[in-house]
Amino acid sequence: MQDGLRLSAVSMGKKNLNQLMLSVGDVILMYLSLYLVLAVRYNDFSLFPGPQSRDFFLNFSVIHLVWLGLLYSFDFYDEFRNKNAVAMAKDLFLFAVLAFAFGVVYFYLNLHSLISPKTILFADVILFSLFIFLRSLFWGRVAGGKRFERKIAVAGWGPEMEELAANYLPRANYRVAAVFRPSSLDGFENLDIYTRGDDFIRAVKEKGVELIVLAVPQESRVALSDLLSNIDIDIKVVGLEGFYEEVAGKIPLRLIDKFWVMEIIPRTSRKGYMIIKRTFDVFFSFLGLLATAIIFPLAALAIKIDSRGPVFYVQNRKGKGGRTFKFYKFRTMTATDEQYSVWRTGRDEQVTRVGKILKKAHIDEFPQFFNILRGDISFVGPRPEWDRLALDYEKKISLYRYRYLVRPGFTGWAQINYKASTSIKEAEEKFEYDLYYIKNRSFVLDISIIAKTIQLFFR
Repeated sequence: MQDGLRLSAVSMGKKNLNQLMLSVGDVILMYLSLYLVLAVRYNDFSLFPGPQSRDFFLNFSVIHLVWLGLLYSFDFYDEFRNKNAVAMAKDLFLFAVLAFAFGVVYFYLNLHSLISPKTILFADVILFSLFIFLRSLFWGRVAGGKRFERKIAVAGWGPEMEELAANYLPRANYRVAAVFRPSSLDGFENLDIYTRGDDFIRAVKEKGVELIVLAVPQESRVALSDLLSNIDIDIKVVGLEGFYEEVAGKIPLRLIDKFWVMEIIPRTSRKGYMIIKRTFDVFFSFLGLLATAIIFPLAALAIKIDSRGPVFYVQNRKGKGGRTFKFYKFRTMTATDEQYSVWRTGRDEQVTRVGKILKKAHIDEFPQFFNILRGDISFVGPRPEWDRLALDYEKKISLYRYRYLVRPGFTGWAQINYKASTSIKEAEEKFEYDLYYIKNRSFVLDISIIAKTIQLFFR
């Protein structure tokens, strides 16, 4: 596990450095676009073009901070994400709309401002969006090119390594340069496989491998100690558990046991983090309840007119420590026994006309602000499951009870990375994402999840 932590720290450090470089570059582009718009508008290319230029730069500095948050929420700082020009253009359009809307609201509420630059704001948003489009295309090619390719070697193989090689390594720009195992691999004939240890070590050195992954069981790794003692000291050696976690963003259940979970339990109870998290929950859930109170009369009236049944959908769900609590949503489905079916199949015929509107705008989730304020759930955490379904998971999914180590959430790491489960197998994979969150949770990760959730609202 310690190897996994070191790998995570090194990779996270590189990722944070890349994100910092990109964000600093984007700030420069923000001020450059504002400068060019002002210069053209006033036909003045001096250091501070046009009248009240200092007011422009001061007020736009506040707006730029929000723009950075929007760029992050739309994944423009994911080093391997920005390759699809069509998808990127769609995200940029949404960014431009939200960026302009925030600017209008900012200047409307800022009564003391001496400027009201709607035309300049619009031109600035368009020019900066163009800069970001070009920057993203360039960085996507650079980050995904051979120069940034990370070469790894694998000692052993298995289903988890096969999954990584097929689904995760290419998009993370990893390439398997050498494999040490006694036989070939079906479906991976393009890999260079070495059956002799000396040949494997020679390939590792000649091909510039940065990392060796031990894809063999724990008890078999001792036999590799003599072989690995011949590699250079600057080549890292890590277990498959840590590498899988870092690349896939989830914890493989087949590679861990209850002792692994017991080792990470102390990481889930840091007092400083818990105080900040609870303060955040209380403050923003209170604001959310104010918004809910404003729209409640209209939503309740629409629900009652559209179909028979209660305004709220109430369900028993399991929270921290396995405690059951009442979970609230605005009702979006017909009030029949079928709405309590075990698996969520997404059948549209059960959703009412008003329900479709509430779900599309995510208004049906607003009553959960009451659950957050009361402490049943947090803004971020594993999504609470229906108690009947949770009992079934506890019997059929290994280590599932450890999900109750933390308070469940309005949104979570699994929600932004995986679909709603419709089988035990899918629920098991989703639980692997929950374990990743339980191990790595922090206030920074929580804010990241919230930002990604906001992005999904506009998909």
